[in-house]
Amino acid sequence: MSDELTTTNNDEMPAFLKDKQNDSRGKESGVDARDRILPRLKLLHKTTEDKGEEGAIVHSITGQSFGIPFQFISVFHYKEYFKWEKKKLVFKTRDPKDERIKPGELEWSGTKEKPIPPAIQTTLQFLVVPVETLEPVILSFAKTSYQTGVQLINMIDMTNGPAFQRIYSVETAKAPDKDYDYQMLVSARPLGYVDEKQFAAAEKSYDNIVPLLKSGKIVAEDESNGSQKNETTTTAEANADF
Repeated sequence: MSDELTTTNNDEMPAFLKDKQNDSRGKESGVDARDRILPRLKLLHKTTEDKGEEGAIVHSITGQSFGIPFQFISVFHYKEYFKWEKKKLVFKTRDPKDERIKPGELEWSGTKEKPIPPAIQTTLQFLVVPVETLEPVILSFAKTSYQTGVQLINMIDMTNGPAFQRIYSVETAKAPDKDYDYQMLVSARPLGYVDEKQFAAAEKSYDNIVPLLKSGKIVAEDESNGSQKNETTTTAEANADF
């Protein structure tokens, strides 16, 4: 008898499992939101510690690098406000009228030459399904990428039907600051309609994950522990996306 471990690498679900997808045995874990983490897509900058090519979009857990233009299906989007102090998360909220947000904290100040970023960081969060993997992740648009996120929302909202019926793409580019090297998300574009398999994957994410996002029972990676890798101390760092 062989002592070797027999493994398979079959991505196609066996027929005998297809009628067991409502069976949740073994998942009675009692975990809370801090234990349910959605992976995030990271944009790599020249100064980031992550390994990979500058301008790459990388999965925060698997390290997979996605092709550029990055193609994805948008499942759900929302806006969040973050207050950071000394690289630690003080609070986050989806309510712009939250009493913890003080007057002026959402506004830029300073001059054009020396801008001072808002004390509260506004971020557009998208739950997306990459075409390459069909596995849900969070794609964030903040700071210099924020307007690209706004463009994407407008494209989605102008169409009839569910948000996840079309494929979109974004590209990465060096931000227009000659003194610093950092990347931004640009050029949001609609590419066409999804196929049946893509729609099913996006619909599953909407049905299973969006209710947890709305209730706060699941959070995006790095938000749960308050980690932030950069401190906004220079013009470039103030504008760069993390």
